[in-house]
Parts: sequence; C-alpha cells; structure tokens
Amino acid sequence: MNAKSLLSSFLSLVKSRIEPIFLWSWLPIFGMMLGEKGLPPAGLAIRMLLGMFFLSFAVYIYNDMLDASQDKLNAIKGKRPLASNSVPETETRVWIILTSLLGFLLVLTIGFHSLALAALYYVLFFIYSYRGIYLKKYFIIKESVIALAIPITLLAGNLAVSQQVSPNALAAGIILGIFGFIVQPAINDEIDRKEDELNGVRTMAVVLSWKTRYRMFIFAFVLILFGLAGSLLWLDFNHLLLVLGVPATVALLVIFILNRSLPLEKPNTGRILVHIYFVTLQLAFLFASF
Repeated sequence: MNAKSLLSSFLSLVKSRIEPIFLWSWLPIFGMMLGEKGLPPAGLAIRMLLGMFFLSFAVYIYNDMLDASQDKLNAIKGKRPLASNSVPETETRVWIILTSLLGFLLVLTIGFHSLALAALYYVLFFIYSYRGIYLKKYFIIKESVIALAIPITLLAGNLAVSQQVSPNALAAGIILGIFGFIVQPAINDEIDRKEDELNGVRTMAVVLSWKTRYRMFIFAFVLILFGLAGSLLWLDFNHLLLVLGVPATVALLVIFILNRSLPLEKPNTGRILVHIYFVTLQLAFLFASF
C-alpha cells in the first residue's frame, strides 16, 4: 500500500458511486439556498459540500464492501471496483475511516444542529448496510431510510444558515422525501429486484406486484401536483413553483402513462428520467424562493 495506490483506489471508488455521492452532497446546499433565498456564504457552502461528500463516500463504499459478493451477480454492479476486485479491501477500509473522520470534522465546524443531522444520516446508512442490523433487507424499511435521508440532509444545510428550520425547506424536504419513497419500488428497486430476491432482501419491488408499484408510481406525480399547489398557497413561494414544476410533472405523467412498461423494459432510462425530474423539482423550489 502506497500513496499512489491509495489515491488511485479513492478515485476509482468515487467514480463508481459519483451519482449518489453527489446527490447527498448537493441536498444540504439546496437547503442552504432555500434558507438564504439566494446563494449561501461560499466558505460555509464549501465546508458543507465537502463534509457531506466525505460522509456519503464512506457510507456508500461501506455498503459496496459488504455487498461485493452479491454485486458480482449483477451485470451492472459487478463492474464496481470492489465487486470486480480492482480495488483492495484494505485500502477501501482506510478510505472509509479517513473520509468518515474528515466529513465529521468539516461539519463540526458548521454547527451542532447540522452535525447532529449529518450524524443521523451517517448512522442510518451505516446500519442500513451493517449485517448485524441490515435495515436494507426489511420490507418498507429500505425505502424509508433513503426517503428520510432527503429531508434530513436538506435540513442539515438549512440549519447551517438559520437558527430555525425554514418552512420552505421543510416543505420541500417532505414533498421530495415522500416522492422518493413512492417511486423507488418502480425505479431503483426494480433494477436490483432479481439480486434482492436471491439474497432474501424484501424490498417493495420484491414483495409488491408490478401493477401495484406502477399505480404507486403514477400516484406520486399526482401527489406532487397537490404538493406544489399547497406550497404556493400556504408558504412563501412565488408562481415560478407552478410554472416550472407543473409542466415537468405533467410531461413525466404522460411519458409513463403512454409507456407503462418503460421502467421494466428500460429501467436505466426510466431511472434517468426520474432523476432529471427530481433535479427539476429542486430548481422549481429554488427559483420560487428567490
């Protein structure tokens, strides 16, 4: 083990999980912007971004380390560094420890409330993967952990710039969290369904029929329309919330109603569309707050 090998391993591990690491690093910045109704202080934002980047790296790579033998059975996940044995486990453990420490030290400089929420996020994802508890294998719990992490990380950023929770940030976190919970069985969990069945992981995709999951999926978009309307009526958002949010929601509804089997036949395409929509919703909340 040397510095060059360690750096190479770190870059490979980051590349393999860049999408979720970026998501959980971005959400606190989103929360900060909702609280500030504009750009947050640069130094504070950088510390939060890097802190959550390191913590997210640690929990996701820890999950990959424990799931390496299972991931070998998956055509997509089998290419990850740990599943393909391209990164040594010893170096992986070093990076998990180092990034955990760096992440907590950075968030510690921001404030107690942000630190407490970041720690809650870290612990939830740790026991999500830890085999002694393994929240991931229980029906509804897996989806609930990921959905809960949305408002938790968003509010961690919000409380970094405010002494109290912003109603706009709380509403955005709840709406996005509920949406994330309802759509998971038809999108993310569908990609892992066969692997989960083999390993006794009872996700909603494994337990529920496709018909039920599809109905939940469509209902999630309808629920968003009501959430956007309610947020405009009762909170401090402007009309850009509907101008940006409603067309995007209707467009996705039409696509998935006309192509009912899209998430089954082209799961990656369905996932990408939903992720783009998820970002669009965040932009709608942001611009409607300024």
